Amino acid sequence: VRQELATRAEKRTTFIVYSGLAYMALQFGLFARLTWWEYSWDIMEPVTYFTGYAMSMAAYAYFIVTRQEYVYQDAADRQYLLGFHKKAKKVKFDVQKYNFLKGQIYQCEVDLKRLRDPLQLHLPMKDAEDITRDN
Repeated sequence: VRQELATRAEKRTTFIVYSGLAYMALQFGLFARLTWWEYSWDIMEPVTYFTGYAMSMAAYAYFIVTRQEYVYQDAADRQYLLGFHKKAKKVKFDVQKYNFLKGQIYQCEVDLKRLRDPLQLHLPMKDAEDITRDN
């Protein structure tokens, strides 16, 4: 279930990222067309300025809402997590319980690794015996 949710969230994030790229490419093409064929730079300069300023305002609004700087990787990770948790809630997948269990499994693996080879810690024998005796 988790893998299916992760795959769907990844597809959603990829779609959003490529949609942003398509939007920027379309905007670039439109501005190029308007600048060199329809109008001139004197007319299009204020349009591009206000468009750029609007994008700055959008990035600032993102910061206000999320309290994170607008970095593409962080924004993509945020979209992934939003999509994942939304789908998990829809199929009643308990993400907190899953994370808790994964943490417990990791802790058990670390403890087993430490217990199997106390010499791996590079401690003097007396300290290694104390560690194994405490557990």
